[in-house]
Amino acid sequence: MGGQRGGACIISRAVAEAIKLKAREIEAETTIEFLERLRALGEEVIALEPSMASVRNAVETILSRVKKAEAATPEECIKLVSEAADELIERSRNAVEKISEYGSGLIIDGDTILTHSCSHTVLKVLERAHEEGKKFRVIVTESRPLLEGRETASELLSKSIPVTLIVDAAICTVMRDVDKVMIGADAILADGSIVNKVGSLPIALAAYASNVPLIVVVESLKF
Repeated sequence: MGGQRGGACIISRAVAEAIKLKAREIEAETTIEFLERLRALGEEVIALEPSMASVRNAVETILSRVKKAEAATPEECIKLVSEAADELIERSRNAVEKISEYGSGLIIDGDTILTHSCSHTVLKVLERAHEEGKKFRVIVTESRPLLEGRETASELLSKSIPVTLIVDAAICTVMRDVDKVMIGADAILADGSIVNKVGSLPIALAAYASNVPLIVVVESLKF
């Protein structure tokens, strides 16, 4: 499962930017040859993060844009890759902004919110609610083995948002004090289930057992 620092949406934007830059280095005499090498580059990137739907979708979106345009030269292909990457990055930023606006409306004064790992989108929701003057506190799991939760806690503290960092094993103990669980996701599957950082399942089960709402905040790039 995922466990990368910064969140999947940040990684997918970085992927789009990387493909944009690497496309300029592709040496090809024909558009067919260019597309073959671009596809190979995309597959290499996807293999690095196979559980992240946003990474695969970012790659496929860029490839599809170039194929459909039927560019006449490799130079035209490079331009199309650049345009597609820039548009994808902008759409992702706009999506997270809209999610933060909606998500902040789910938070009320006095809430205790538990989160897991380091989701850029979750952080944006919490920051937006804090900027709106809402008074709440956050419980963050360490999120072993990579301890992404420490990064989340540090980021929240830098925004003056009250936060408590707990070991993953304390989830059931603290759940009785939690009003909402809010997590991100690496992917949303066709049946509505999610793929996310290891440890998300026991959190979901503990929330269900305690009748605590579980909110998953994701952009459509992860479907």
